[in-house]
Amino acid sequence: MLMKRKSKRVDIDIKYMNIRAMLSIAKKELIIASRYKLQVVFWGVVPVLWVLPFILTGIAISGGTDSEILESTIGTGNFVEFIIIGAIIFSYMGSTIWVMGNALRWEQYSGTLESLYLAPVSRMTILIGATLSQTIIATIQAILQFLIFSFLFGVVYPFHKIVIVAFLVLLMIIGLYGFAFFIAAVIIFFKDPDVLNDFISTFFYLVTPVNYPLEAIPVSLRIFGLIMPVTYALIGSRMILMSLKSSFTLESIIFALIILAIVFWIVGYSTFKFAEYWTKQRGKLSAY
Repeated sequence: MLMKRKSKRVDIDIKYMNIRAMLSIAKKELIIASRYKLQVVFWGVVPVLWVLPFILTGIAISGGTDSEILESTIGTGNFVEFIIIGAIIFSYMGSTIWVMGNALRWEQYSGTLESLYLAPVSRMTILIGATLSQTIIATIQAILQFLIFSFLFGVVYPFHKIVIVAFLVLLMIIGLYGFAFFIAAVIIFFKDPDVLNDFISTFFYLVTPVNYPLEAIPVSLRIFGLIMPVTYALIGSRMILMSLKSSFTLESIIFALIILAIVFWIVGYSTFKFAEYWTKQRGKLSAY
């Protein structure tokens, strides 16, 4: 009985220590980010500049902000609002995958990876801590983007709708965390994060309905989009904010986000643990 109590207390202490370590890593990353405020603002503004050519081209071609073809497909022709929602939500995917995928690699660059691995905390704690800070930064940047778009195009939404969308985005981020573990595993194998991250971000930017409806994506590519949480978050957010018609219900979108989060966490973390074991066995963990 005494041994069981001690065992439970040890488990509680370990969990508490991991949580403290995770929050400490997140705090450290936020402090570093606060030293480079212009960079935070830069990545809040640049996505707007990436999206504006699409919007201005659409306005120039259609002669306004509405498209009859788009309206016949999704129930509204307002492509400006459609693209703005896509750009803001997709920005979370890029930041989540980029930071978690690169977290261990950056520790290699700074020479602190061995120290972290000797610390009595799990690697999950290290990765989630780094990504948690970026999620906070990405939220600040998303708010900045929304304010800019609101100023340029007069886009405004009721608060209660934004709360529901925030819940969908939270479910999406949880799923992306699991997917990011898989990316981190691949980077441990191949060492070069830049090419892989650029390819994944570009590919899923293509196959998810960021700038166009899901129906416009070829079926062969749509399959890849349907396995990504960002697709369901985009569809659900537009349903709520723009009152769009969809073959999905809000309940089915929430269910899909939860299932994908579970699957991605199982597959992603299992792959990461295997990659970690493989590199340790070959003595390549800190090798460039």
